[in-house]
Amino acid sequence: MSARPPLVILGNPWNRRVVFAQRAADSLGWREVSTVSWREFLHDPERLANHMRPDGWLRIESPGEDFWVEKALLRLGADEAAAEAFERLAPEELEALPFRRGEILPMRQWYLGWRKTLQRLAHLLAKAKDRRAMNPPADIAAMFDKAQCHEILGASDVPRPQLLGLPESYEHLREIMRDAGCGRAFLKPCHSSSASGVVALETSRTGARAFSTVEMAEGRLFNSLTVREYRDPRLIAELVDAVCRQRSVAERWFPKAGHDGERFDLRILVIGGRSAHAVMRQSAGPITNLHLGNRRGDLDGLRRRMGPVAWQTALEVAERAAGAFPASLYVAVDLLVAPGFRRFAVAEVNAFGDLLPNLPHEGRDTYTAEFARLLERPPPAQVSASG
Repeated sequence: MSARPPLVILGNPWNRRVVFAQRAADSLGWREVSTVSWREFLHDPERLANHMRPDGWLRIESPGEDFWVEKALLRLGADEAAAEAFERLAPEELEALPFRRGEILPMRQWYLGWRKTLQRLAHLLAKAKDRRAMNPPADIAAMFDKAQCHEILGASDVPRPQLLGLPESYEHLREIMRDAGCGRAFLKPCHSSSASGVVALETSRTGARAFSTVEMAEGRLFNSLTVREYRDPRLIAELVDAVCRQRSVAERWFPKAGHDGERFDLRILVIGGRSAHAVMRQSAGPITNLHLGNRRGDLDGLRRRMGPVAWQTALEVAERAAGAFPASLYVAVDLLVAPGFRRFAVAEVNAFGDLLPNLPHEGRDTYTAEFARLLERPPPAQVSASG
């Protein structure tokens, strides 16, 4: 067995993403593997530098599911956020902030702190050119900004839902929808993940209704595991206004194809430019994320129904989206499929969308497949798509 390059995993050590990555590296014979926590890095970036070795690789994992880390990123973003018009928390408010399960904290402020953290990571890597990240920090930052992703995908001619704009309020959203002749739209916070803050809005001459996992309580927003339907015009306006204050994109609602009586989309993991693991996310409602109680559909049955030509086209669209980030080894693509299986659109590109347990492809889980691909063909040393 050939020698494995030194590997450092940056993440929250107790998180299952890190645990899965460690197991995958071990299964492939990695011996020199170390883990640095986000807490350690945010306290002193040199702790990561001390772990990195010549010709080594860095795997960057999600900073999520740690309230201390979330608050630290909000603090880092506080100064930049103060110069913008979006929802924010002042430093003194952050110090007194208690943990409330599911609460949506200022997403734009969090992102500004996250972007600054990734820039520090990029600077650390640049100081030693023989050390690289499996996915570069600049690409991860771009994938966490849906408005920027629209630009990057558009430059690569990747089909995506029509971007209506970045609305400032409910009235502004209704105005841009009317101007576009659009009665249905998705409102997505630019920096959210896992459908946090997403609103699916339908309008007609007789009124409007909205679908969202967001619950409002005493002026605060909370994520729930239930998709709620809003019909009260006052509550819809309050909900949309609150989501717009997070910095959000509005997209024309792309119609989803149906299978087995429900609508679906696809998450496709592209590794080294090739489509690999895929999951069909099936739902009775407009939001398909699996953690909301939706189910994995019969992918083999869907392939047979679509036929080889349409299925291959779907994979090629996902690969084209990943190709917009050529310096990244792996990209998870959320792909929308229109009725009739002839039109496709990329809804999201995900930096950390490879947490797909119990979904082998060619006998390997997602993490093992990524590490194996790294050994076979590392990503090119080139400028990332985001700069």
